[in-house]
Amino acid sequence: MGDFNSRTGNLVAYVSFDDNFHIPVPDNYTPDQFTQDKVSNKFGKQLIEICLNNNIIINNGRTIEQERKLLDDVARRQQREEDIRRKQEEEKKRKKKRNERGIREAEERERQQRILNEKMRDRGIEIEEVQDALEVERELKRRAEELEEQQKREAEEAKNEEGDVEDAIAKEKEAEEAAKIAKEKTVNAKDAVARKQAEAEEKKAKDRYKRARNNRIRKQLRKAVKERDRDKIKWSVGEFKLHKLSDDHGDLKKGERILAVHDADHRLKDAMDRRHLDDLDKTITHVKKNGFDVHLPQRMIDANKMLLKLKRLKRLRDEIMNLKQSTVAEIRSYQKPPRMVHQVMIGTYLLLGVPEKETKEWKKMQALVGKTGKEGLKRRVLQCEISEVPIPKAKRAKQLLDEFDLDEVRDTSAGAAVFYVWAVATIEEVEDREERKAAGEDVDAEAKPGAKREPKIKRKY
Repeated sequence: MGDFNSRTGNLVAYVSFDDNFHIPVPDNYTPDQFTQDKVSNKFGKQLIEICLNNNIIINNGRTIEQERKLLDDVARRQQREEDIRRKQEEEKKRKKKRNERGIREAEERERQQRILNEKMRDRGIEIEEVQDALEVERELKRRAEELEEQQKREAEEAKNEEGDVEDAIAKEKEAEEAAKIAKEKTVNAKDAVARKQAEAEEKKAKDRYKRARNNRIRKQLRKAVKERDRDKIKWSVGEFKLHKLSDDHGDLKKGERILAVHDADHRLKDAMDRRHLDDLDKTITHVKKNGFDVHLPQRMIDANKMLLKLKRLKRLRDEIMNLKQSTVAEIRSYQKPPRMVHQVMIGTYLLLGVPEKETKEWKKMQALVGKTGKEGLKRRVLQCEISEVPIPKAKRAKQLLDEFDLDEVRDTSAGAAVFYVWAVATIEEVEDREERKAAGEDVDAEAKPGAKREPKIKRKY
């Protein structure tokens, strides 16, 4: 509507509630009704009065420079706000990453501590098992000495009873002949009176023969028990039961006990030959539960030693099974591996059937370690059979590993240390197997996984 030719100069005409609600303005905005013209006239005063009376203000036109400054202020404020928001978002992300990293690190520390605790527990268990085995071995040796003395006494008694058994056999034969003669007389009797008398004599002869036979069976069983001869006991027990003799002196019970001990000994030896941990553990438990260990001291000593070795091997295999792939990858990641790491892995693969010439170059070794599935290192270790490791390979592996001890290897590579321990234990098993073979044991009959076994016969002993 024009300016009415009014010059307002520095006359004030703005309302008290003026703000930036409708128009975005800088934070330091102040109402700027003032013009560049510093002169006022009567028309200007009238215009100011109109504004004040109608609660309006004069909206002075800003210069281009002022508009640009205002827009720059707004842009700077928005940029500051955006920078603050971006920094806050970045700080949140950094905090989230720190938290996630902290959680991962805590989880890894917890996992490492758990592994360490498990190893310490396993070592503690192993120490306790060895101590228990030594205590059992001492007790079994003491019992073995007592048993040896007892068996010597019984063997002497059996010799003294040899004459009694021979007399009993002779008397049985005499009674048998007499019974036959009496039977013939009965058959040849000519009249009723003679037959009746012959039948009475035959009955007496049969009774005498029965007593003589039973006496011979009892004496033979008693002698077989003292000799601890399995075949003689088995035969005598069979006769004893066949003729339904009463076990007045407990000889039948003793004989069956000895047969049960022989059966337990056979089962124990069979379990040791198979070298199957669960079977051996169950068999040892069965022997102890029935008190047969008292009669098999040396066998139990050998079985307990083997059980400890098998448990140790299982723990080592479990440790390898629980190895993180990153630990195996650490071995493979070496470009120029420490000499001991290379030799430990050569020894390990020798035991797994890989020729040494194929592992001399580290690149070839890296390729082997990098394989997965059936050809993977962990799988091959778990499936390794002691019976399939040739003694020359074991001796060569031992030669490679004897240069180092476990602490040295562990300080260099935790992963290589696990394979070092497994290789040493495997070599010991192979050497033990060779010693038993040299001693005449049929170690080649040891069952392999999946091999058919003889059916177990349940006995009521």
